[in-house]
Amino acid sequence: MAKFFIQTRGIESWQERLVRPELQWKDGYSAKELAISWENAQDFPDVVKKVFADSKLPVFKGLSFCFGFPEYQVKLPPPDGHPSQSDVFVLAKNKNNEFISIACEGVVAETFDKITSKWLDTDGKKERLEYLQKCLEIENSDVSKIRYQLLHRTASAIIEAKRLKIPIAVMLVHSFCDKDTGFEDYREFLKLLGAGDSAKINQVVPAGKKGADGIKLYFAWVKDSKTSATGSKR
Repeated sequence: MAKFFIQTRGIESWQERLVRPELQWKDGYSAKELAISWENAQDFPDVVKKVFADSKLPVFKGLSFCFGFPEYQVKLPPPDGHPSQSDVFVLAKNKNNEFISIACEGVVAETFDKITSKWLDTDGKKERLEYLQKCLEIENSDVSKIRYQLLHRTASAIIEAKRLKIPIAVMLVHSFCDKDTGFEDYREFLKLLGAGDSAKINQVVPAGKKGADGIKLYFAWVKDSKTSATGSKR
């Protein structure tokens, strides 16, 4: 898995990095919506920037966008397994010059993949699930009804934070769905991680510290409107 990156030439650069562009790259689908929003901004999109600014949490004061990596892959066990591919991975910095690791997932009307009990069907997947639960410190929790994508996308933010010695990790959902599809799954996941019933739209939620490194974990659900033609789920 290469770790060299080049500057984007427009939204076409995002399309090229998709796993299945023939299925994912359509008007109204999350891959294209997110690419348009972030590429046009060349920064955090305004709606995302506002949610962090409005949070009043000290770690997000003076937040600045440093680098963004479209369709960024994070390797997970087993060795021959598929990586976790964030729609965009961001390195940001706050006013205290602390870096922040942000794994962003765009959604329109799709779910966050299958619930874990339906996804889990091979030994390789069992190994991965155990790894993800350890990373999230929920080894003894029942994750059977949790959406698999929420597990590995959150773990991606933490894994890269650990690798880069970054003290803060964020799993960001950038939603372009007026019906907030997937929000209840997101809410249940945050409860599992000890955040209580605190999940709200357009709000940053702290979820404690993870690992020996004491990485501070946060979640944010940002609601946006579509910019391309109306479509269905990705």
